[in-house]
Amino acid sequence: MQPDVLYLVEHVARELDIACIIRQRLAHEHGIRTAVASIYFDLHATIARYRPRVVVTPFFYFADDPNIQYLLRGNPGARLVNLAFEQLLSPGNKAFKRPREPIARRHVQHLVNGPLFRDYLCEHGVLPANVHCVGSLPLSLYRPPYRCQAEGRREALAQRFGLDSGKPWVFFPENFSAAFMTDAALAYRIDQGYPRREAYAYREFVGRALVAV
Repeated sequence: MQPDVLYLVEHVARELDIACIIRQRLAHEHGIRTAVASIYFDLHATIARYRPRVVVTPFFYFADDPNIQYLLRGNPGARLVNLAFEQLLSPGNKAFKRPREPIARRHVQHLVNGPLFRDYLCEHGVLPANVHCVGSLPLSLYRPPYRCQAEGRREALAQRFGLDSGKPWVFFPENFSAAFMTDAALAYRIDQGYPRREAYAYREFVGRALVAV
């Protein structure tokens, strides 16, 4: 049976719990069928398999992104929803990730945490009617009833890795991907509006941070 919604995930650790909760609530509260898949792995097979009425993406910066191109060609007529998981942008990324094509500005429905990112999108041409303030989906996992899923996890991690659960822990939520960017990858970002000086400085900084961690 074909799903009504195709929900695409970029980072499993960041997004999969949220995707599963939304899929369950859509089914039980609205009778809406949702398929969850990766936006990177086996995307061609996913597009060939499903014909959804709505496609939900973790990002929608510009239509020339290869994965977005596949989605647009493979799902003509589907409504597009951008979850915009990355809403705290550095000055360089604000230029690089700005919405620039008509489809991102006029047709995609964008979900935002609050007025800061809403204003950013609207300043770059997104129709205000297409921007919806829904709060932070990741932070909602800290509220009932979802927070109960984390009860006891700290003690379990302490026992598994020999840590002291009574002491503060320092967590580095960073994948350090910029440290591994090639010159070609940096050139692409610069062509798309990322300031040249900041692009190379960012790679150098993340490389030093990786070594320090």
